[in-house]
Formats: sequence, structure tokens, C-alpha cells
Amino acid sequence: MKFILFFLALLTIPIIGSSQVDIGSWTSVQLNYKANDKLTIKLIPILRLNSNLSEYDNTSIDFALDYKFASTWSFQLLERHFFVPEGQDFEFLFFDLLHWTEISDDWQSSYRLRYHLGVDLGLQVRDFVRFQPMIKYRGLKKLKPFFLLDFFYGAADRQLSGMRYNIGADIPLRDSWKLNAQIWRQAGYNDFPIFSTYFIILNLVHNISYKTTSVAP
Repeated sequence: MKFILFFLALLTIPIIGSSQVDIGSWTSVQLNYKANDKLTIKLIPILRLNSNLSEYDNTSIDFALDYKFASTWSFQLLERHFFVPEGQDFEFLFFDLLHWTEISDDWQSSYRLRYHLGVDLGLQVRDFVRFQPMIKYRGLKKLKPFFLLDFFYGAADRQLSGMRYNIGADIPLRDSWKLNAQIWRQAGYNDFPIFSTYFIILNLVHNISYKTTSVAP
């Protein structure tokens, strides 16, 4: 727990005494359907608030296909469609390559390489190459804390455009449910816009297995 408290302090110290900090939130429900031992289908509606949680920002829906092609490797294709009030809807496509390693019985690390593609729907959106290293502690029964960095590199200029510092935990609930809770601190570099400096993330996850949903002939 000292690990979590230390990084939580690093994330929240800049909030104290600052009148320039904006806090946003992402709230979502994630349904994971495991079609077989390799393929998982995901559906994730997301609601966003900004202006210190006082205003509705937008809603989006994620649809993803996650394919495990080796014991510690998987590939994910994710489409995210944004519904923007009084504005132009837009989309992102994410192409993810994920690798994870068991450091010990209690510790796991993972590395995600993501190509972040903005689909042109009449808006000027940017493309990024993102790198996300993460470390997770699994030695607690009811809490799986983790720390993750998210580097945004501009695909066109090949410069670091932004970073997110993520701290959070997976909290197992009943049966096949869990809660993923996070705090993000976002920092921009060069000309990358900062819409919210901090985010509160709450994602309720439900896993459905093909083995429990199949019907005998």
C-alpha cells in the first residue's frame, strides 16, 4: 500500500492551492464476452463530465476485438465513436499490441503500444503513437493496485505531445464483476491541448464466458 500512497501523493499535490486545475470524469460499464480461449469482444459506453464535474462533456461507445495470439501477447482493435452535444460527432481507431510479464507471484508488468488514429468526420483530429508501461501488485485479496504511464507521441512531428500519469486499482466484486477505479493526471507538451488536468475514472466491468452462455443441443 505504500506504493499506492506514494504515487497518489505525486498525482494530487499539484491540486492543492491551484485555481487553474480542472477535474473531469469518465464513467463507464464494460461488457467483456469471451467468445473462445483467444478472442474477447468488448462493449464500453462512456459518459464524460468536465468543468470540475459540473458540466456534461460528451458520450462515446467503444467496440473492441481482443485476440490473444501467444501466452503473453495480445492484439486489440478498438473503435470509439463520440456523440458530441451541439457539435460534430467523431471517431478514433486504436490498434494495440500488448505484452505482459510475471515479475513474481505478486507483481506483474505490462507494455502496450497503441496507434491512435483520428477518423476524419469533418474535424481536425491528430494521430498519435502511444506507449503505456504498467506495473500491478496482486498480493492483496480485495484490491489489485497499479501504476501506469501513457506517453503521447505525435505521429506527424514525432515529438512528445502529452503524458498521463495513471494510478488505480481493480476491485473484485461478486462473481464475474469488478470495479476499475483510477485517477489520471494529464500534462501537455508543445501544442497538445489540455482539456482537463485531472480525471476520475470509474469503470464497472462484467465478464461473460462462452462456456457459461452456451446452450446444449
